[in-house]
Amino acid sequence: MKYLLILLMLFLVGCGHTPEKIVVTEYVLVDVECPDYSGISGIRPLPVVFVEGNTNDGYKVLGLRGNMYSNLSINSAEVMRYIKEQKLAISYYRKCIEDHNSTTLNEEGEPE
Repeated sequence: MKYLLILLMLFLVGCGHTPEKIVVTEYVLVDVECPDYSGISGIRPLPVVFVEGNTNDGYKVLGLRGNMYSNLSINSAEVMRYIKEQKLAISYYRKCIEDHNSTTLNEEGEPE
């Protein structure tokens, strides 16, 4: 009986509420013509091989040989270069889209 009263109270309180009006807007996709950005070159990683070693205490550790440290350093530099080039490409396309939007708004007579 107790649960029935709680359910009735919830239904009765919910019936007095009027829903808000929802405005549906449709978005229109616009083709933006940007010249292709061809400044990104891929990454060709050098091999890095970890070796297993034992300490005097009996623990196992992973390490690198001398030439592998230089390969790891070169790979890290390549990844950082690639990320910087990606950021430049993103800013290039963002500027291209912003320029397109500003010229389109000016042509339509809308404020910027």
